[in-house]
Amino acid sequence: MINVLTVLQKDMFLPRIYVAAATDNMSLQKARVLEDNMVDRAWGKGVSVQFMQIYRRSREVGQSYLTSVGTTLLAMSHALWLMIRIRSQVV
Repeated sequence: MINVLTVLQKDMFLPRIYVAAATDNMSLQKARVLEDNMVDRAWGKGVSVQFMQIYRRSREVGQSYLTSVGTTLLAMSHALWLMIRIRSQVV
């Protein structure tokens, strides 16, 4: 997804909100690097950018399929709550 963001017209998509799971160590770091590069190139001066970590993930590595049903339902409800709260125009 980060590669797709590099070719978009950034001024049309404001504010930008990046959301990743709490156990995801790389995605928000990559998004911060992308945003820092845009500021360095004068693309995003004064742009509102938020980075959020959600605490529910649908399934962890090594988790049984039986327990993943419940965690998936929790993750979906948390994602729906975020979508209602943020009310973004593009997902």
